[in-house]
Amino acid sequence: MLKPYLLGLSAAAACGALAAGPVVADDVADFYRGKTITITAAAGAGGGFGVRARLLTKYLPRHMPGNPSMNADFKPGAGGRRAASWLYNKAPRDGTHIGLLFHNTAAVAVIRPKGVRYDPRKFNWLGGQAPSMIVVYAWHTSPGASVTGMRKHQLIFGSGGKTSSGYMSTNAANIIAGTKFKVILGYRGTGDYLKAMESGEIQAALGDWDSIVSVRPEWVKNKTVVPILQFTLTKHPLLPNVPRLLDFAKTDFERKIAEFDALSGAIGHSNAAPPGVPPERIAALRKAIAATYRDPDFLAHAKKLRMTIAPISAEQVETYVDRMVSVSADFIAKAQIAFGQMLKTTSRKKKPKKK
Repeated sequence: MLKPYLLGLSAAAACGALAAGPVVADDVADFYRGKTITITAAAGAGGGFGVRARLLTKYLPRHMPGNPSMNADFKPGAGGRRAASWLYNKAPRDGTHIGLLFHNTAAVAVIRPKGVRYDPRKFNWLGGQAPSMIVVYAWHTSPGASVTGMRKHQLIFGSGGKTSSGYMSTNAANIIAGTKFKVILGYRGTGDYLKAMESGEIQAALGDWDSIVSVRPEWVKNKTVVPILQFTLTKHPLLPNVPRLLDFAKTDFERKIAEFDALSGAIGHSNAAPPGVPPERIAALRKAIAATYRDPDFLAHAKKLRMTIAPISAEQVETYVDRMVSVSADFIAKAQIAFGQMLKTTSRKKKPKKK
C-alpha cells in the first residue's frame, strides 16, 4: 500500500497528466498542421514496396493530428541498408520523416555489421502492415521449378547485394534444404528480377509472395512463376503445399538458423522513425498508423490491389528486433557461414551501353 505522501504525489501527478493530455495533443496537431510527412521506402517504386508506400501516403494523413500531407520517396540499394542508414543518420528527427524498411534490417546488422550505419534497437518502430511472406519463385520452364526439382537442378538466382535477403536466405537453403541455388548479384528489386526472368537471364528470385500477386497477378494465375520454398514461421495461407526452410532443418543449429531467417519475415513491412523524435510525436504516429491499418477504406483499397494486411504492432516489432540482436557471438560466427558471408560472389554482367 502506498504511503499517504506518495498517494498525494500520485494524485497530483495524475491530475497533471490529465491536464497535460489535451495540451500535448494540441501541440502535436499544431506541429503537423501544414507540414508534409515523407515516407522513405527501402525498395524501388515498381514493386510491392512501392505499392504499400503509396497506399500509406493516401490514408495515413486522415488519422494524423493536424492532417498533414504525405509523399513517398524511394531509396533502393545495398540490401535495404541505404534507406535504413539514411533514415537513421540524415533524416530530420522531428517526426516528418518515416521509413518503410526491409524485413531483414535487423538481421543484416547482426550478421554483416560491416558497413551498417544504424542500430536497429534505436529506431522508433511504428508498427507494420503485414509480415513479409518471403518465397523463392522460379520461372515455370526451369528444371528446378518444383519442390523436388530445386534439390536436383541448379537454379540461376538473381539477388541484390551480399546483405540482401535473396543472397542470405538462399545460401542458408543450400545448406539446410540441399537446394542448388547459384546466386548472381547486382539486381535491384522485384521489377528488375521479373524482367530478368522473363528474358531468361535468371531462373529464380526471392520476394514477398503478396508483392508478386499484386504486381504480376496474371503470372500467378497462369503459373508463369512457381513458388517452391518459403522462409516463414508459418506457411502462407495460399501456399499450403510449399515447404518452409524450417521443414528441412535436421539439427538444432539448422533450426535456429531457419528461425532467425524467418523472424525477419515476421518483422515484415514495418515503419520506423529515426532516433530522437519527440515521444509525443512518436505516440501520434504509432496511433495513426494503427488506425490506418484498421481503416475500412484502406483495407478495401489494399484488397483491390491484392495486398495482404495483417497489422504488426510497434511493440511486436520491437520484441522481434530485440530477439534478433540478442543472439550469442558463437551463433553469429556460425550464422555468417550459413548465410554465405564468407563465400566469393558472382556479379551480374552489365550490358554495354548503346552508342
